[in-house]
Amino acid sequence: MDFIYPGAGVGFGAFLTNRMWGLLHSASIPLDCLAAGLRQTLQGVVTGFRTACRPDQIPFHRTATGIRYFTFAGHLANKAIALVTSQSEFTAEDFYLDVITPIDWAKLPTKPAEYEDIFHSLVEATSAQSIYQTFLPAEFQRQEYLQEWLKSEEVEQVLTRLKSSTPVRLDAAPTGFLSTEPRQIAQPTPH
Repeated sequence: MDFIYPGAGVGFGAFLTNRMWGLLHSASIPLDCLAAGLRQTLQGVVTGFRTACRPDQIPFHRTATGIRYFTFAGHLANKAIALVTSQSEFTAEDFYLDVITPIDWAKLPTKPAEYEDIFHSLVEATSAQSIYQTFLPAEFQRQEYLQEWLKSEEVEQVLTRLKSSTPVRLDAAPTGFLSTEPRQIAQPTPH
């Protein structure tokens, strides 16, 4: 039985972020439906993004503490990737993953069930849980939380996209959501 509760979720899922990735690389972004000012801003973001990478690449840059990969994988997938690649410290967000050591993307498992060894660490108790969810036994909470991971076809598509992609260093930050201050460094070597 699937449980559904109203309230905030755990961030963007793999479906939405993967669609954004595809749209950024699409030849037919429907910019005409936007107001002129927003259209110009978004066009600048899209142009900068396309200049920075291709659909078969994972843009990254060095940070003061490690590497930021722009995965467009969603929070849960980014967290799973960090856990399965044994990152000692990481920050998993919807659009990016900050890690200390480089990731060997070619070794990434692509089937959600292959992440079973890290399921216990993947589950998060969040303030977004309803009072009913908090009363469920821990095992039921874990099973419910992992349904998005296990049942979403998009998760497997995202993992497959990332596994077959190659990292590409950002020389300069594109405008918009990728605007950070990357340092000029060599491409990371997988461990």
